[in-house]
Amino acid sequence: MTIKRDEEQSAFYQGKVAMIGEASSLAATVTTNSKFKVVALSVPTMGNKLAYTGSADGFMIPANAANKEAAVEIIKKLTSQEYMQIHADAGFLVSNVNVKYTNPIVTQIGALYKHAITNPPGFTYVDSKIDEYFRNQLLPKLFLKGSDFKEIISDLEALRQEALKKK
Repeated sequence: MTIKRDEEQSAFYQGKVAMIGEASSLAATVTTNSKFKVVALSVPTMGNKLAYTGSADGFMIPANAANKEAAVEIIKKLTSQEYMQIHADAGFLVSNVNVKYTNPIVTQIGALYKHAITNPPGFTYVDSKIDEYFRNQLLPKLFLKGSDFKEIISDLEALRQEALKKK
């Protein structure tokens, strides 16, 4: 069975569907159009923390960029509180902690992500096996196979030791 996003949202607004999964960027739209209370759920969790192993948008300047100084100024503008506030007002989560959310559901989602477990910067890219474990094995092992934290820590330690031997 296939369903389009607008059909899914329509069924949700009509009360025919009790739960939908949406990116934070659409949460404001969903709550604005709903005639009932909408809440954010922290799914999936790892203990008492949201287990999020994805990533977000990022900005970079290529080493061979012709105008590095101008590129830096553009990135400063794109990451400024003023610019981020525009995005927050539209219902997006942003990385600037000084930005205030106006939509209550986006505020809830933002609070959930304060406790998220994310990939440590650069950690998963040290070795392709570590990256593959984070992307394809960690959450399935934890949630689908019922592995415990000790097993996962053991897996990661073995991968870390293997990566260190390559250096």
